[in-house]
Amino acid sequence: MKPNFKLFATLSLLLVAGLILAACQPQTIIETVEVEVPGEEVIVEVPAEGADLDSIIPADGMIECQPLPEMAFDTTGETVASAPSVPVVASGASAPVASEAAQGGGVYRVGIFEDMTTTNFWAANGPDNTVWNSYIQSPQYLAAYNLSHQSLQWVPQAAAAEGPPPVQEGDVWTITIPLRDDITWSDGEQFTADDWAFTAQTVLDFGLISGGWTAWYDANLLVSIEAVDDFTAKLTFNDVPGLISQHNVWGAPILAEHYWAPVVAEAGAGLEGLEGDDLVAAQAEAQDILFAHQPDGEPFAGSYTLGQREPGAFVTNDPYASYYGAGQTVTIYENGSYQSVELDGTTFTAYGEPEGEPTLEVVEGPFFDSVLYTIYSSQDAALLALKNGDIDFVLNPLGLQRGLLDQVQGDENISIIENGVNGFRYMSFNVRREPMNYCSFRQAVAVLIDKEFVTGTILQGVAFPLYSYVPEANGAWYKDDVPKLGFGLDREQRVELAKEILRQDGFSWEGGVEPVFNVDAGSVDPGGRLLLPDGTPVPNLNLLSPPPSYDPLRSTFAVWIESWLNEFGIPATANLIGFNVSIPIIFTEQDFDMYILGWSLGQDPDYLRDFFHSEQAVEDGNNAGGYSNPEFDAAADAIFTCQTFDECKEISDQLQLTLSTETPYVLLFDTGIIEAYRSAGIDFPYTSSLSGMQWTGNPGGPAMVNVAKVK
Repeated sequence: MKPNFKLFATLSLLLVAGLILAACQPQTIIETVEVEVPGEEVIVEVPAEGADLDSIIPADGMIECQPLPEMAFDTTGETVASAPSVPVVASGASAPVASEAAQGGGVYRVGIFEDMTTTNFWAANGPDNTVWNSYIQSPQYLAAYNLSHQSLQWVPQAAAAEGPPPVQEGDVWTITIPLRDDITWSDGEQFTADDWAFTAQTVLDFGLISGGWTAWYDANLLVSIEAVDDFTAKLTFNDVPGLISQHNVWGAPILAEHYWAPVVAEAGAGLEGLEGDDLVAAQAEAQDILFAHQPDGEPFAGSYTLGQREPGAFVTNDPYASYYGAGQTVTIYENGSYQSVELDGTTFTAYGEPEGEPTLEVVEGPFFDSVLYTIYSSQDAALLALKNGDIDFVLNPLGLQRGLLDQVQGDENISIIENGVNGFRYMSFNVRREPMNYCSFRQAVAVLIDKEFVTGTILQGVAFPLYSYVPEANGAWYKDDVPKLGFGLDREQRVELAKEILRQDGFSWEGGVEPVFNVDAGSVDPGGRLLLPDGTPVPNLNLLSPPPSYDPLRSTFAVWIESWLNEFGIPATANLIGFNVSIPIIFTEQDFDMYILGWSLGQDPDYLRDFFHSEQAVEDGNNAGGYSNPEFDAAADAIFTCQTFDECKEISDQLQLTLSTETPYVLLFDTGIIEAYRSAGIDFPYTSSLSGMQWTGNPGGPAMVNVAKVK
């Protein structure tokens, strides 16, 4: 019997069997029917009339991966040799340039595409962990250390010296860090070590793990931060803190104790003395109270403070007149040395003594009387505003669509820059539901998605496909030698490989009719609906994705994925919904089968743990898909205790290899980031930067945020 036969005879019902699943699962009815076809009779199973194919089938754990079929490998034994390279990073201008804004002040006008969802910084780095919140709030806060301009070296911010190494004290390890004594909050209160200790203790007491909190103040490693005196902080760890974990806590934001202490005390009133499940439940309630607080009069210590806000229209940041770093000059030298000189002549040098010529010189702000973030409904609208001189810079983690370049190229008032990106856009599975809990299903879907076709043919090269969980632009941590499922295969090969992967786990197709590639037609002849190994039809699946108005590239992928899955017998519907609408559905409610989003990543690869560790598979956690692998968890934990780059790189490589095999995400694509700014009115001291000018072009001092943000 050929798999694409055509039924033409009378169907006679022999038997109706009710297949009742476990009590916690929905009921699915299967009919066994006798079918007459030319020259033979067969018995097949099909869904009964009225069967509920929209029901969710809860998964009882994840089903591990089978060895990949031989056809998944090329003649060298590798899945692929290499994937297409990312665009070349534009060099930009790196010589010292005096900013016109620095000379003239005024309003710096920025176009954005999504509103803030909260002004509460605890929530903005928890359940509301979006890049749009971060753009506006990051300039308002200080950390002990930050990443320097362009060279991305760890240098002091609120700290008064380079970060010292950890010291063992009995069963614990400590790091003692001196802080500056000349920093004040915007309400005039002194900035002290008590603020850092309070912030850390709040995170630990409330069990905050979502967004950036789990990286900044890791409860698995950090015991406490103690104020030895007003300007000395002592960090205590239960194990030797590794290279990456030190970076994370160095870059952890610090909030004002004198403002937040009463709020925290009220929210956490019921936590004392609790343990186990009682504590976890009480922490969840305390978090809700903390996140719901609407700050009024919160003081800031960064270069800007929150100004006016008109929801849905605009937000302003106002310069902090007493910002400690205003006017300091930062210089990077040929040998990598970093040097800052403050207005009073105080000089700080790190990474060796300066040698050779300066490669970059930057004078720190704030330079503007105000920063106005205006919300636009689309890139077209923002670009028109840029051309008309209504805004100076378009702030967007996705960059400018290449299709819109023609509108601004040749305009003598506008400059275009392009950089490599440290981020990715991806599709995630909810492994708490069948069939997404099957590794074979996720791998088969990955094979069916032809990233090269969409990026090259449909999108005309404006994006490039991704396969590694560390983007190639982040060269220090990138691993190329990982399974690249489907790369280099044509449509027929993809269909055959996906079928072979699924057969290994016992998947089949309704009526025994498998999808096949029709060589003459150049397309796939659909078969029956895909059946789970127990014969249950795969239910109708939803795929959430941002709409074209937010990201036409992701919405294009969603439509093609829907088509490829359906022709293969996987009933899927692309649901294109607003970005801010999708975030609570995905991360809080976790009511999805699959979704497409993106991450703007930190420089260090500890985000691999944050995205996929089982402790993050909770409400508002970063692991919305629920991926859980004890072996992965153990390896991921080690990334916080590795002491050298080589040791950490080995762990990072292993994590990338595991994830590329087990496929909790299908990495889709990214773009080199293209940005436009009105050079007739502003100038930047440099334009070459990892992930573009989205942070350096956003006023607020040293210009990177070393945590992942949803974009």
